Amino acid sequence: MFVVLASLLGCGKAQVPINLEPYLVDHNRMQEEIETLSNDPSTLGFLRVAQDSMAASERYASLNLEEDARRTSIAALATNRVALASARAYQNELGADDCRQVASQMQREWQDAVAMLEQAERVAQRKARAVTREAPAKESAFNYDSVPDPDLTSTEALEHLHEVGDLLQLARKLRVPTSDLQAIWEREKQRATALEISAQKSDHHYVLAARAVQELEYRIISELAHRRCTEALQDARAFANYRDEALWAMVELERGMKETARAELETERSRMKDRQDELFDALKQFEGKFASISQEARGTIMSLKDILFQTGKADLSREAELNLVRVATILQQFEEMHIFIEGHTDNVGSEEYNQGLSERRAQSVLSFLAEQGVPLDNMDWFGYGMNRPVDSNATSEGRANNRRVDLVIGEQSEKGGQ
Repeated sequence: MFVVLASLLGCGKAQVPINLEPYLVDHNRMQEEIETLSNDPSTLGFLRVAQDSMAASERYASLNLEEDARRTSIAALATNRVALASARAYQNELGADDCRQVASQMQREWQDAVAMLEQAERVAQRKARAVTREAPAKESAFNYDSVPDPDLTSTEALEHLHEVGDLLQLARKLRVPTSDLQAIWEREKQRATALEISAQKSDHHYVLAARAVQELEYRIISELAHRRCTEALQDARAFANYRDEALWAMVELERGMKETARAELETERSRMKDRQDELFDALKQFEGKFASISQEARGTIMSLKDILFQTGKADLSREAELNLVRVATILQQFEEMHIFIEGHTDNVGSEEYNQGLSERRAQSVLSFLAEQGVPLDNMDWFGYGMNRPVDSNATSEGRANNRRVDLVIGEQSEKGGQ
């Protein structure tokens, strides 16, 4: 894989002492395993540091500095273990995104079913019973937003070790295995504080101890991603049940209608479809670089793309403002419509940060449309952070699709965002 490995594991010509061979074999094996997984920037950063350490080991070996060669080989293996834990955590996070996509799709289907039921209710002039119309509020019991740093100095390692108590407490609550890593960092801390040890060796052992802590961090991140996936699939099943409730309620409601009411409902649906078609056609001019336009039972969806904003900010670009002025003019022609403005992000950054960013962006669009004359009473805003992806976060294109602000435009002003 690397020149360094070829020379160190080669026949006869390598000047590496035989007792370094196990480190090199383990290094090679872990690197190959990591390469089979999807790697994010953090994983690649740890890989880079591990490769640099192994290259340093080669240089020391060529100078017959056996102790230095062994020390840097050990450092490479410790970093590789963190890289492997990082790669596995990233795999779980991608899986959690897929689970969230399933839940998001089921939620949209439920909202569409409720929209159709509410059409029938208006004509029947009575509400269906035993139908869930708002999702119960949920908050995760656990959260961890720290991102371990591949380029770890001895000073940073010491700071990391001070956080061990909180990490252990969280890991135990999550039932994450800790005993093997705890043994490593306690052993390395003890070695780092030995009286006869040099400052250079002390720093080395502190970094090894901190690498074990970082590996625990990734175990925690991995477990949290697994739990998010499980929760999202539970949500998907709940949304499917809610959808079926709404559809059955609509069927029962329509069964009890008189022929005149059924005819009125069909007329109402036809009228609404005509208005939605008019709105869709009017907004279709923005399809492309600025937005994507689609229709669902709950209304016309105008998905504003990430280019509206500067990276990580909620301020509208000049191009966005020019286009939204035209959008506002169209919306004022559909006064019976209600606009739900929904902010969404990808999974880059912490959940708390993305939640705040999605809210600020939704508010920014609402404020601008209000300034252009769209009545505030006709609008609501919601921020969903990274929780409603429409594409995979594993690719740059997928992440770009998930960074969006959706305008959901329908006639159901009594129906809040869910």
